[in-house]
Amino acid sequence: MIKYVCFLFLLLSGCYPTRCSLEQERMEIAEDDIEWLDSYPPDLSHPLTLNEIIEIAVSRNLELFVKAEEYQIQEDQADKLRWALLPDLNWDYDDSHRSQNTAAYSKFLNPALNVGPPLYQIGSPQHSRTWNLDLAWNVLDFGVTYFRGRQQENKASIEAYEYERIRNSVIFRVVSSYWLAVSSKLALERANILLPEMLDQTEKLKKELVDHIYLSKSQGLGKLVYFYQREIQVRGYNDRNDSSDPTQGYEKQLQDNLLQLAGLMQLPPGAEFDIALPEAEELSIEAFLPPVRELFDYALIYRPELFERDLEYKISADDVNIAILQQFPGVQLFNIDNFDNNPFLLHNKWYLAGVRTAWNLLQFPQNVMDHVIGVASEERDRRNRLLLSQAVLTQVSLAYLQFVQNQEQFRIAESVVKANQAVAALAEKESAVGKKSKLEALQAKIDLALARNNLMKIFAELQNNLEELNNAIGLPRYYKTEGSP
Repeated sequence: MIKYVCFLFLLLSGCYPTRCSLEQERMEIAEDDIEWLDSYPPDLSHPLTLNEIIEIAVSRNLELFVKAEEYQIQEDQADKLRWALLPDLNWDYDDSHRSQNTAAYSKFLNPALNVGPPLYQIGSPQHSRTWNLDLAWNVLDFGVTYFRGRQQENKASIEAYEYERIRNSVIFRVVSSYWLAVSSKLALERANILLPEMLDQTEKLKKELVDHIYLSKSQGLGKLVYFYQREIQVRGYNDRNDSSDPTQGYEKQLQDNLLQLAGLMQLPPGAEFDIALPEAEELSIEAFLPPVRELFDYALIYRPELFERDLEYKISADDVNIAILQQFPGVQLFNIDNFDNNPFLLHNKWYLAGVRTAWNLLQFPQNVMDHVIGVASEERDRRNRLLLSQAVLTQVSLAYLQFVQNQEQFRIAESVVKANQAVAALAEKESAVGKKSKLEALQAKIDLALARNNLMKIFAELQNNLEELNNAIGLPRYYKTEGSP
C-alpha cells in the first residue's frame, strides 16, 4: 500500500514544473531565438546604403512579423463568423436493441365483460431505428452574427493599417539613425585628420611655455586653452567655446546609431557592418514640397491611424445595430424530417415545419441601455477621429516649419563653410611663404572642420525633418531632397 502511495505522490509531483526545468526550457528557447537571428543573415560585406538598410529592416523586423500574425488571426476569426451565418443543420440517428420486448397485458374492469384470458399488447419493437434531420434558421441570430462578422473584418483591417503604421515608423527610425550616423562618421574622419596635428601643436605650446619662449605667459596659456577647447569641439564633446555641458562625443554617437540600425535590422548580436557615406553632390536641400495645404490633404487621406479611427467608428456603429436587433424577439424558422421504423406506427416518415419565437421581456431594458451606450461610443469615436485629425495636421505643420527653418540654417551654415574655406586656403598659402605661422593655418583648418561638422549636423536634422514630414502625411520616403539616396 505504501509503495502505491509513494508512486501516486511522485506522479502528482511531476505535474508541476520545477525551477530547474523552467530554467532549462528558457535556455532552449534562448538558443532557438539566437538561431533565428543567425539564420538568413543579410549581406553585410559592403557598406550599406540607406535604401539597403530600409529594405533589410522592413523584411526582418519582428514587430512587423508579430503584426502580420495578428492580422492573420483576425482574418481567420472573420472567416469563422462567416461560416456562423449558415443555418443550423442537425442530424440525429438512433439504432438500439432491447433484450426483452415491452409487451403488457390488459383486462376489463367490468367483470361482466371479462370473459376471456388477458390480452397482451406491445407498442414498440425490440429493435428501434430512428433518425431526424433538423434545419433551423434564427433570424435574429443571423442579423447579430452578420454585424459581428463585419466588425471582425474591420478589426482585421485595423491590424493591416497598424502593420503599415509600424512599417512607416521603422523607416523613419532608420532614416533618422542613418543620417545621425553619417554626420558622426564624417566628423570623426575630420577629427582623425586634425587631431594628430593639434596634439603635436599642443605639446609644442607646452614646451614653449616651459622654455619661456612667450614674452607673455598669459598669451601662451591662452593659446593652449584655445587648442584644448578646440580639441573638445573636434571630438564632438560640445559645440561651444567652453568645456561646459559636454555631450557624448562623435565616436559614441556613431556607435549608438549603428546599434540602433542593427536593432532595426534585427541583426544577430555582435554583427558588424558599415554605412555608405553620401556623395558630396547628394547634400542638396531642395525637396520641391507642395503648399502646406496640399500636404494637409495628403495626411488626411493617407495616414493609417486615421483609417484605424474610421474603422473603430464603424465598429461602434455596428454595436448600435446589434443593440437595436436585440430589442426584438427571436424568431426561428425550422423544418424537421423524421423517420421511425416502428412497425406499429401508422406512418414511419413525417415532416414538421413551423416558427418558434422567444422574447426575454426582463432583458429589454438592458438591451435599450446597450443601444444608448453604443450611440455614446459611436459619438466618442467620431470625436476621437476629429482629435487625431487635428493632431495630424499639427504634426504636418510642425514638420514643414522645421524643414523650412533648417533649410535657412543650412544656407547660412553653407555660407560660413565657404567663408572658412577661403580663409583656410589663404592661410595655407600665406603659411607656405612665411606670412603666417603654421599655428594660424592650423586654427583656420580647425574652424573649417567645425563649420563643416555643423553643416552636416544641420543637413542630418533637415533629412530627419523631411522624413518626419513624410511620416506625418503617411507616405514614407515620398519627398526627398534632390539627389538624396
